[in-house]
This record gives sequence, structure tokens and C-alpha cells, in this order.
Amino acid sequence: MLNTYNSDGSYNKNSYLVTNTYKGEWIIIKLPVSFILKKITIGALTNYKNQAPKNFIIYTAIDVNTWRQIDSNNIIVQYESFTKELNNNEISSDTYCITVNQIFENGITLKFDEIVLYDKVNTPNIILP
Repeated sequence: MLNTYNSDGSYNKNSYLVTNTYKGEWIIIKLPVSFILKKITIGALTNYKNQAPKNFIIYTAIDVNTWRQIDSNNIIVQYESFTKELNNNEISSDTYCITVNQIFENGITLKFDEIVLYDKVNTPNIILP
């Protein structure tokens, strides 16, 4: 959606997937096989780094109606590529959700190049928007 973020980067709509206390745009990634998510990389668009996710939570689906938070992020500086190890996640799932609550200042619209999900043996599952 266009213009879903204020000039300070905060989300300005009422959409949520998991909990109404954390509103934001959400991306659900459904994969053909279950695995334990151990690392994530998000690639920003070269000329639109201010539109990349800044504050976001990663959830995993336990079943169709139940989500469990496995990570949260509040990134300070714009990036070309953001990578984070998720050492505490031991939940195997084929469905993950990223809820973006804030992008960088003056971004206005969420945009990014790719999300790469890694399982515990660091095999990438590339998801292009």
C-alpha cells in the first residue's frame, strides 16, 4: 500500500495480523517444507534504503490460528543488507510472518529487494517480493 507510513517512519494504519498491540504491514511466507529459522537477511533497494523495514517482529505459525514471536528488531541505521542470527528459535514451521511497524524517516512506503530465510544448516530460502 502507498503512503502507509508517516514522515517519521511510523505506521499510520490499523492493520495487524497477530496482535492489535503491534500494528503494521505484514508479509506471510509459506514454504513447501518446515524448517527451523536460524538466520534472516533483508536486502534494501539501493536508492530506497529509507523504505526498508526498521522496526519489525518475526513470527512463526504454530497452527492456522496461533503465532509465536521468535524475534524483534529496532534497527538504528539505514542498511543495504541486514542479517541477524536467530539462535533462540527451535520451532520448526513452514509459515513465517514479518510484521513491519516502522520504516526509516521520510520513507512513506515499505519497499525492499529481498528476504532470505536460512534454516539451521544455513540453506537459504530466497523470497523475492
